[in-house]
Amino acid sequence: MTIVHSIYAPISLDAWVKGANTGVMTTSTALWTTVKDDLRERREQRAAARRLREDLSTYRTPTEIEDLLAMVDAQDAAGNGVAEAPLIRGILNDNLQAYYHHQSPVRRAVGL
Repeated sequence: MTIVHSIYAPISLDAWVKGANTGVMTTSTALWTTVKDDLRERREQRAAARRLREDLSTYRTPTEIEDLLAMVDAQDAAGNGVAEAPLIRGILNDNLQAYYHHQSPVRRAVGL
């Protein structure tokens, strides 16, 4: 098989902008903007969850925690529930678990 080598076709295999001549590859600004927006939203969600966890950390006794859980459940039943209800329940259950972990008879027997 013979290949003719005298034909030259200038085809670029990467994303260089021929007219701009900047020396760098172009990036899709829409993709970059989408990635940055997604990261910003995730950062904001984590910050909101952190603030909520800090606010709910003051409720430590089982009575306080159970009262708050009952309020969240009542709001959900009335149709006024918030989107953060599962997160609030999780945080309060973690607080309740931490309370019972620190109050366990084994820890008290050892003197912790």
